[in-house]
Amino acid sequence: MKKIIYFVVIPVLVILIGLVGGTWFVLNRVLNENFLVQQIESSLNVRAEIKKLNVSLFSAMSSVELEGLSLAPRDTFANQGTDLAERTPIKNAVLSVNKVDLKFSLLPLLAKRFELKRFLLIGPNVSMTLYPDGTNSLTPLFKKPLIVAGKPNPALTETAKPEEEEKEEDNKPFSAKDLPISANLKEIGIKEGNVNLLMAKTGQLIRISALSLVLDSIDIDPADLVKHNSIRVSSDANVVIVSAKQTEAAGLLLQSGGTITPFDAKTGHVNTGVEYSVVVKKDSFITGMAAFDQLAGELPVLNKVGFSWNKLAGKAAIIRDVTIRVSYSKGLVTFLDDAVFPTANYDLYIKKGSTLNATTNAHNFNASVRASDAESKDILARFDRGIEKKLKGQSVEQVRARVLGKLIQEGRVELPFSSLGNIASPDVKLLAEIPSLNEILTGGIKDALQNKLDSKIPGAGKEILNKLPF
Repeated sequence: MKKIIYFVVIPVLVILIGLVGGTWFVLNRVLNENFLVQQIESSLNVRAEIKKLNVSLFSAMSSVELEGLSLAPRDTFANQGTDLAERTPIKNAVLSVNKVDLKFSLLPLLAKRFELKRFLLIGPNVSMTLYPDGTNSLTPLFKKPLIVAGKPNPALTETAKPEEEEKEEDNKPFSAKDLPISANLKEIGIKEGNVNLLMAKTGQLIRISALSLVLDSIDIDPADLVKHNSIRVSSDANVVIVSAKQTEAAGLLLQSGGTITPFDAKTGHVNTGVEYSVVVKKDSFITGMAAFDQLAGELPVLNKVGFSWNKLAGKAAIIRDVTIRVSYSKGLVTFLDDAVFPTANYDLYIKKGSTLNATTNAHNFNASVRASDAESKDILARFDRGIEKKLKGQSVEQVRARVLGKLIQEGRVELPFSSLGNIASPDVKLLAEIPSLNEILTGGIKDALQNKLDSKIPGAGKEILNKLPF
């Protein structure tokens, strides 16, 4: 037994210690901030910066941590491959990450399994402009650089693939087969993120803060997508939409979660019709939707007889959490159920099948807005006073029933409408017939005459009036 220990076990341990020590020495000399920056700048058309790199490969759980990662437009430092110690700090970063946290197991790689315990971007900050053609201001940064380490980029030489061929490969749909090994991942995503998106076409600014998007319990096996094809998704975000006039149009506190099927089990392609359950939290708000302004233009006749809805234009906060079910495919959000957003002054109903394109702001809403009980009473009281003033001597109840009958649901005033086009300047149509002013006046005269005739000859008023030419 001692011989085995002396001549087998101890030599093996010495060899292993030597291998580990030598490997660590090489990695410690090579795998550093400068090395990673050079790799990034050789692949992307950016200037990169890393404040600190921590690597631990031989603990129970291997880990890599980056601190202070920044990407900026490419400059002379990046083109020449200048050492980090000789560069001035980046001041105009378009993308930065406070910390990159990567934890994984090395041994399963021998069996072609990748067990990633964690890959998190903590504190990312991104600002970009989205253009109508689907591109964005960051697109140029992800092209191959022209110069690497002071010389023409060898990836762009004659021996490299033609640009058209590369574009064709880039445009091929990503599929599960593109994953070289099966992936059993625990946690991957973003935490504490901040994103600013400027919509070039509309001038709107979308500010996303406290962004958390985490994928966990990731089980994907390209060879068996029927049994291994699931990801659990959870996200939180505070979204503020600022109009081109620099006013806050909406503020949404969003939360979502659930398990999704990322790939089509038959084709292996990315599943483009993913469904989500989204919670719009209490205290989210909207301020004078453009659709409401357009809707007011559909009511000139009613305005002349005292109909007005003053509180549609103000800021309205949602008074309780609202859960909605939507599908997302290539930027298009589709409501899978009717959704109701209650506020103190009104409830906004968005019908099943309504759509919103998140990349272009195009929308197709079948919706309605219903006044609260208190607001409905105020609206109807103002209408009644207008009728008494404009149509003296006529029955207020009869005129209200004839004019507003189709706009009153469960005792509350409701305006059904459709809204199409750009959500910032929509084409809105009231989905209810409103009588003309002439019809209101002639109808009121008929009511007055019928009441007079009925007082003289009970029941004869309606029969006589039906024979009149108006």
